[in-house]
Amino acid sequence: MTVQTQVFRGALAKFGSGVTVVTTLAEAQDVGLTVSAFCSVSTDPPQVLVCIANKSPARDAMHARGHFAVSVLSRDQLDLGARFAGMIPGVTNRFSGVAIERAPSGCALIVGAIATLDCRVEQAVAAGDHTVFVGQVMACTTAEGSPLLYQDRAWRELAAAPLEFT
Repeated sequence: MTVQTQVFRGALAKFGSGVTVVTTLAEAQDVGLTVSAFCSVSTDPPQVLVCIANKSPARDAMHARGHFAVSVLSRDQLDLGARFAGMIPGVTNRFSGVAIERAPSGCALIVGAIATLDCRVEQAVAAGDHTVFVGQVMACTTAEGSPLLYQDRAWRELAAAPLEFT
């Protein structure tokens, strides 16, 4: 599937230092977590970078699966941001009760996210206690809405209006 440059740019414009959930599969089980280290590497071909702690189960699963998906959360999804960041005590299955769709790769996409990207791992580089994954964007979508912004690890600051880039 070919990703249109304008759609890819639109998806990245939704991020704006916001909160993203990165998902993959580990032995047919969904694995997901929030990451703030997410950015574009290239628009041609469309590629993104995510940084995952080496101790995270998502790291090994991304290596094994070779795919990951990114959901950029909307400002109305604060509860999901906290859930996937592991900030809600007692939650053992982060996907329980969460509406998801499947990307072409099979990875989970959060319903209601303002941008989604389905990626194939192109490169994984060890960087101290993290691994940097570069993913080739295989499919992406955008939707109306403002991103949930990251501020002071509490995500208190929400965007008042959608970001628009020309």
